[in-house]
Amino acid sequence: ASAAPLDGGDAQVCADIQLVPGLLPAAADMLRRYMQVLSSQQQMNLEKTPPELRTPCFLQDQIFNTGEYYSKGLPVMEWHSNGKQRVLLDFSQVEVDSSLFTLPPDYRQFSIE
Repeated sequence: ASAAPLDGGDAQVCADIQLVPGLLPAAADMLRRYMQVLSSQQQMNLEKTPPELRTPCFLQDQIFNTGEYYSKGLPVMEWHSNGKQRVLLDFSQVEVDSSLFTLPPDYRQFSIE
């Protein structure tokens, strides 16, 4: 993903994401929701980030990235301007005991809103 600056200068590429439509839709949706939570947390903590690190690509990746691209498919390759790279090399689907995801009865939950 890239965007042209408002001043008409050279565009800067902040991320390059290659995805496969329809691949593991439940996983893609879970990752999209995770990115929404991260974006919300980063927005609340933006003032803690030193001003010199708040580059346009940082803001795009950490603040405005709500993972909407996951609604188009699951990424198999990602590159970000901060040097982060991810490549999906292989995967397999397995059955997992759902009780592994049951919260203890005394677990406290709260909303970040």
